[in-house]
Amino acid sequence: YEYILIYQLDVLVFSNNMSDSCLIFNRDSLQVVRAPVHIQNDGTPSRFDEKTLAGVSDHFPIYAKVNYVPCKK
Repeated sequence: YEYILIYQLDVLVFSNNMSDSCLIFNRDSLQVVRAPVHIQNDGTPSRFDEKTLAGVSDHFPIYAKVNYVPCKK
């Protein structure tokens, strides 16, 4: 079986020995998320406004898949 874990994060940091824990970073899945809810008319991120509760962040989120595969030991 192959399990796929999907998370949306602001920073991606991986250990050099991540594969020892049966996790494999899928480099092809790395992308910057630019959904309409994240973008202002000028193309910049839609900052969160505490008063109106509009917006999402001061930067675009990044996304990547980390695959879990059974360890071969």
